[in-house]
Amino acid sequence: MNDILLHIGYHKTGTTFLQNEVFSNPELPFNLIDRSLTRKEIIRKNMFVFNPDQTRSLFNEKFKNDRINVVSNEAFIGNPHAGGYTSYDNFLKLKSLFPQAKILICIREQHDMILSSYKQYIKTIGTLSLNKYLVPFKESSFLPEFNLLHFCYDKLIAAYINAFGKKNVLVLPYELIKANPEEFLNRIFEFLELDTKDISKVNVQKQFNAANLNLTLKTKRLYNILFTKTRENPHGLLSLSRSINQPLFKSISFFEKKLGKGFQKRMNKKQMKIIQKVSNGFYAESNQKTSELIGINLSLYGYES
Repeated sequence: MNDILLHIGYHKTGTTFLQNEVFSNPELPFNLIDRSLTRKEIIRKNMFVFNPDQTRSLFNEKFKNDRINVVSNEAFIGNPHAGGYTSYDNFLKLKSLFPQAKILICIREQHDMILSSYKQYIKTIGTLSLNKYLVPFKESSFLPEFNLLHFCYDKLIAAYINAFGKKNVLVLPYELIKANPEEFLNRIFEFLELDTKDISKVNVQKQFNAANLNLTLKTKRLYNILFTKTRENPHGLLSLSRSINQPLFKSISFFEKKLGKGFQKRMNKKQMKIIQKVSNGFYAESNQKTSELIGINLSLYGYES
């Protein structure tokens, strides 16, 4: 049987770095499966029409016997802006497709994760303020919404351990890649029984995406309300093309950078207070259980306990 690694997320935990610099690295023994196939045949398939035998056959055509075949997509965890409600369906699909696979899960301190996720939401199509994004609507809605429970990691990790075996599931905190990227990769390579000397072939300098600037995002949120018209946001007055809005936001970002890192830290701190007020001890019990499951004391990385 082919060696298979399922890299399932979470979002905002260095997934792009792993996909581009590690799993796509021609000098390393990986075969990264096209994410469009993963999205089409697994993530977007309704469970009533999902056919594991047919889907497995499609993936087997792409697998290589002399490589570790990597099926990587953070959307396996579900959309964070929708409370990750598809995560269990995706778990069932992956379990039926690749029962002998190894699993890689990356997590992140929840308050930091929520702020990063919210910024990504605004960067794309978001219109809600941070307060409204975090708090469920009082009126019923046909659209799923953000839910704090999505970042209680213990239940998802326990499900994968029970299904695939503890020795076949590796969970790493995102904070480790920031503090020591070589050690982060070393744990992955050892988990996959690869030569750790090959870590030197990875450009660890490319691990971080540029941070989204706060003032630029505030402008983008107002812009989305007026000039972004999508299925998720059907109330915009009209939809303007990227060729029109990109110069605007590049100009705002240019001037915002002149305000310095101190300005960004103050704005981040203000938003973090809002998140901490809403969550307020919500993740402590889950983090304790997660620490026990993965054998890492998450409090050492700043997780609530």
